[in-house]
Amino acid sequence: MRSYAGGYHAKTQVQCYVFSIVLTSSILLAIKFIPWTDFICLSAAIFAGIIIFAFAPMEDHNKPLDQREIVVYKRWTRIILTGELFVMLLVIELGLNQILYCISVSLLAMAGMLLIGKAKQLHDARCFYHCSRDRK
Repeated sequence: MRSYAGGYHAKTQVQCYVFSIVLTSSILLAIKFIPWTDFICLSAAIFAGIIIFAFAPMEDHNKPLDQREIVVYKRWTRIILTGELFVMLLVIELGLNQILYCISVSLLAMAGMLLIGKAKQLHDARCFYHCSRDRK
């Protein structure tokens, strides 16, 4: 989903590497220490799904999107999201809780990447506005 939905991209490879380590560690800690229940998993997935549905696809200066790509990426993001939510319902029915936890946390991580990406876009736009005003 990440390749279609987009989200935060670090400015350098080192920042990307550090961010990836922090994100992976956070996900593993969340899976291990949060007392996940079916209700918490579904609530988290619905919350994340709303964010993904609203913000994806999100372009970045490293990956600008044309209008056609936006339409195609939005469609694929929503198809994948729907599929993952369907799989969640299936694994709940089958009692495969570990898979349920992983899907929930991965959707939360994707939503987080989109929110961080949106914050970065707003920050960059604000900096651009203020920097261009200061030059006058």
